[in-house]
Amino acid sequence: MRPARNLLCLAFLTAFAAIFADATFSNGTFDGCHYQVEGAGAFSSHFAFDFTTMDTLPDELIASTYQVGPGPYAPYAHIFNPSNIVLRSGQPMQMIVPGGQTSDPLETCQLVTSYDDVLYASVRTVAQASPVNGTVHGFFMYMNDTQETDIEIRTGDPNNIHFTNQQTRPGNGETTYAVPAPDTMASAFHEYRYDWLPTGTNFYIDGVLTMSINRNVPSAAGWLMWNSWSNGWAWTFGPPAQDNILQIRSFWQQCGNRSGDHQRWCPNYDECSSYRQSAFFYFDFNINVSINFSIDFSIVINTSIGINIGVYNCFFFFCGSVNISSVYKFALSNRD
Repeated sequence: MRPARNLLCLAFLTAFAAIFADATFSNGTFDGCHYQVEGAGAFSSHFAFDFTTMDTLPDELIASTYQVGPGPYAPYAHIFNPSNIVLRSGQPMQMIVPGGQTSDPLETCQLVTSYDDVLYASVRTVAQASPVNGTVHGFFMYMNDTQETDIEIRTGDPNNIHFTNQQTRPGNGETTYAVPAPDTMASAFHEYRYDWLPTGTNFYIDGVLTMSINRNVPSAAGWLMWNSWSNGWAWTFGPPAQDNILQIRSFWQQCGNRSGDHQRWCPNYDECSSYRQSAFFYFDFNINVSINFSIDFSIVINTSIGINIGVYNCFFFFCGSVNISSVYKFALSNRD
């Protein structure tokens, strides 16, 4: 890199540092085109819902209505009924599995994102588990049975929380682990978080990294889901004798590489696209590391905030050499 170009780079970074410092959101920062999450990287999409302010579900969430049949390990079928999801302004959302059920199908409930193209995400759920035995509360990403990552609370096992990456192929070995649950899991609200990344899934409780699973990592885009259900088997226990109520105060989610409506999820997407395409300044800054790849930075200026640093994308895929390569090629395209 030429010395003059290096000095110009530092000048631009200094000039815009204060602007970026103001572009903040809950638990992260917004740089004008990406949402930065500490410990996870950069994401293109964001939503945050405080259910204590709502009487109806937002458009981004759908209450499921389908039925799951019985089987060798499921004595009861169960059906997801939207009427078991209760929203009242000023109160947490309630996801209810009614008590005293004895016949098929058991009524349960589930929420799903209205899009199925989430590829990698940081998802946080602030919830209070039910103290009533007989259900599983699930906060998870799902495309199919081999592309799934889960946080599961078994109300019949109040001492543990279960973190899982489901097997991506037969014989790949199970990757499900029980970790100690908060003592007040059924009497207070706690934040349950998973960061699903190309290199692994990191699980947090109340902001503390509790488990990292680097095998059976899902690689296909899918839905984000939340449910509370029972099928009368040993995994779910139950059915519950009394109403089993999962209370959820909020969802907070960043996701990356959505193939859908980017403009909707990136407030400044048009501006970002514009200044990437009309770049009038470009510089290289190579960092050589032991595995012999380079990180390519690009700064692009327009008349508004006007700065884009290609390494933001690189942070998200930092540990994956294949993805590093794709980001590097993307940055090179900005030379035109």
